[in-house]
Amino acid sequence: MAILAELQCVTFVVSFEEPTAQELIRCVHPDLYVKGGDYSPDEINEYALLQELGVELQVLSERPGRSSTKVI
Repeated sequence: MAILAELQCVTFVVSFEEPTAQELIRCVHPDLYVKGGDYSPDEINEYALLQELGVELQVLSERPGRSSTKVI
């Protein structure tokens, strides 16, 4: 998480133990919510809440050979 927090484009990094980020989204009310390319909007548990709150959702495209999980 410390590596992510150091990125200039990142404002806030937080971990959570809940099965979904819904409560966190309600508390933080972000402008932008980003998921990896292995998800489609209908597979994102928080999708309806994001729409309700007017939060922009970006699903990043997958890049072969690149994995944020491997970097972290």
